[in-house]
Amino acid sequence: MNHSQKKRYDKLFTEPFYLLNTSYENDTYIFYMSGSKQDVYTVTIYNDANSSQGLGEIICNCPDMSSWAKRQHVVCKHCCFILFKVLKCFTINSNKVYINDGHNIIVTDFFNQLWLVQTELDLVGKRFEKITLTNNEYTNDKLITKYNKLMGDVDSGKVVLTFEGKDNTKTISPEDECPICSCELLDDKNAIDKLLACPICHTYIHKECMHIWINHCHNTCVYCRSDIWKRYFCPLLQNKPKISTQDYKNLNDVI
Repeated sequence: MNHSQKKRYDKLFTEPFYLLNTSYENDTYIFYMSGSKQDVYTVTIYNDANSSQGLGEIICNCPDMSSWAKRQHVVCKHCCFILFKVLKCFTINSNKVYINDGHNIIVTDFFNQLWLVQTELDLVGKRFEKITLTNNEYTNDKLITKYNKLMGDVDSGKVVLTFEGKDNTKTISPEDECPICSCELLDDKNAIDKLLACPICHTYIHKECMHIWINHCHNTCVYCRSDIWKRYFCPLLQNKPKISTQDYKNLNDVI
């Protein structure tokens, strides 16, 4: 674990992180969590060799994961929280990181390659089945109640999640590509008007590509696998006024 990675890991002991919910969809482990300022982030672990990401990759939709952490070849503090605090896959001893399987002492190579190998994925699966949202050190009942209310407001239409790319504040880099066609997103001055963005993982997608994707009976995000795209063609929800223009949902907004 290099210095940049260690700085992110050390934040687990100085900042409050809590698990809000989990799901397992299309061979993908999904963790919804509260960050240090109660923004809601999504950490995803891919368990499918045929996925668009790749077997064993872990990603987060936070700004750090797509920018600074990516350039420094590390994972963000939210991924560290899931791996060390929630799943307890790894443990650190004398500055070395070991697989925490309870039987063998094996040094992991994850923080060099940033991919979970099959034995580590098997451990993720076992630990995932045992996750509970009550009576443990990585959850907070009040925040879970707020999160459930926020999701309920989305379901009822009180809060509308925008899909328009121009409403998404996540930075686009010149080399960023559409996850469907693999072409560059920024191909002309008005490209932002031709983009959509997933309200959950905030990934930009060509509007035309997403229309084709949905018309081929796909109702999940090509990137994070969220089924939020079921709402994209729903006039009842789209015609309601927005309550919040924040890019990331924040639990402090829930009364």
